[in-house]
Amino acid sequence: MRDLGSLEPSARESLGRAAPTEGAYVAEVTAGSPAAAAGIKPGDVITKLDGQSVKVSADVVDYVSSRAIGANVTVTLLRDGNPRQLGAKLAPAPGDVDDQRDGERPSSSSPG
Repeated sequence: MRDLGSLEPSARESLGRAAPTEGAYVAEVTAGSPAAAAGIKPGDVITKLDGQSVKVSADVVDYVSSRAIGANVTVTLLRDGNPRQLGAKLAPAPGDVDDQRDGERPSSSSPG
């Protein structure tokens, strides 16, 4: 994922004149990933998660990281200049070494 502001001019132009100025540009989607299962495709621009604005790609990472595995998230995006809403169920990414179960998130405190 990339910030819209960091796109090369040719990639930015491919989004059209009505493209948003803020959002997270999806550069690639890994087969079998939660994003692929939700129907997110390369070239999509994520503009909201559960109604909360996405200004930069870090907003997506921060929001998803704050939610439990198994949570449902509504993703608002632009595809080919058209707004869409997709439902996504959060799950560990394929090959994720931090395999978490039962919706638990890691503790932010260190042992000891």
